[in-house]
Amino acid sequence: SPAQVSSCDGVLLDASASSGGGGRQMSFTWAVDSGLEQDQALKLALANTARDSGVLSLPAGLVPPGTHRFIVSVENFIRLRGTSSVPVTVVNGPVLGIRTAESEVFADRDDDVTLSVTVSTSSCFVFTGTTFQWALVSGPPLELEARSAVSTSLLIPEGTTVPGGVYNLSFTARGLSQGVQRESVIFVVVRVKRSPLEVIVAGGNSVVSEGSKVVLDASPSYDPDEAPGVMHYYWSCKPVLRYDGAKTSGRGVTSEDACFYDIDGVLLKDSSILTLAGTELSSTT
Repeated sequence: SPAQVSSCDGVLLDASASSGGGGRQMSFTWAVDSGLEQDQALKLALANTARDSGVLSLPAGLVPPGTHRFIVSVENFIRLRGTSSVPVTVVNGPVLGIRTAESEVFADRDDDVTLSVTVSTSSCFVFTGTTFQWALVSGPPLELEARSAVSTSLLIPEGTTVPGGVYNLSFTARGLSQGVQRESVIFVVVRVKRSPLEVIVAGGNSVVSEGSKVVLDASPSYDPDEAPGVMHYYWSCKPVLRYDGAKTSGRGVTSEDACFYDIDGVLLKDSSILTLAGTELSSTT
């Protein structure tokens, strides 16, 4: 839904977090598309906005009541350009404004997650009895810590989320102004990343005689997330090269060729244990 501001407040939009400049200064150009294109005072204010800041600040009274779509064009040093827009609704009355730095958060299960918002009230209206409430809208079960669930910062402790889980949370601000209960809501999505598998292979990093049997055992490998299901194993073998291209040991650069012709399909077996009879490998790494 469009961001709301009171007619007695100004409009503040911030596009400075835009990326794609490669560390160099980018240029920002603002416009409005809501029937106000011919508003000379607004056109002048947009034209005079600093092109290097990414912040649009318009004083109170300049934007009339109604919903207006503001457009920002961002250009980098090689003239590549991107455009985005945001609707803003100006109302004649008190408004509880809520802002958050991120509407989507990616997190590791082993890290604390803190969601923070900023709540502002209309400068020319008085609010009393303001309350805040975080809630889980959808996703895996998640018990919200009682004290932070009624503040502007919600703490989700490490280990309380599910790997791969997607949590849709809402933040609601309520307050009384002019005898009417006012309410504003925003939503934040938390996506918990899955951990990579821990691959452990016993029997490697060793020196054996040519023709000797080689057994590699990957059964100690495990999933830190303990996700349900069966692990599958995919084996491959490539010789290590010297920098001049000759096969040798200890250089860490691999050939694109296979170690041997796998006519028996030894490497194709979905098994945690790989057994080479000793006739497949030549004297190399």
